[in-house]
Amino acid sequence: SASVGAALRIASFAVVPPDSGTSGAGLDAETAIADTWAADIEKHATSLARRVSELDQAPTVSDVAVGRGETWEAAMAAVEWEPNEVLVVGSSTLGPLARVFLGSHAAKIVRHSPVPVVVVPHGVATRDRE
Repeated sequence: SASVGAALRIASFAVVPPDSGTSGAGLDAETAIADTWAADIEKHATSLARRVSELDQAPTVSDVAVGRGETWEAAMAAVEWEPNEVLVVGSSTLGPLARVFLGSHAAKIVRHSPVPVVVVPHGVATRDRE
């Protein structure tokens, strides 16, 4: 990304439906669980950004964003997208088409993305380093 003047931004998404039914614990408990979940996601993404910055020929990591909403569409919209951004999604190892299969969450992210999406087949990064 550095060779084309692009920066990397790590994004993750937390979808918490209003009727997620956290064992009948109520809205306050659901909100607390969602807050903890979003904080854990952000902590993991920040750790990932740190690991990326330590790579040889590391791209510039510009930001970590966590979009949170009651639907996938709302979670995607919660991130402030730039007009020239592209979302890169890795594929899953699940299913008969293991190299290009999208898990259910990735498929929803792709479907609701407000920016163009590039799907990277599973194992490409590992294969390119060999």
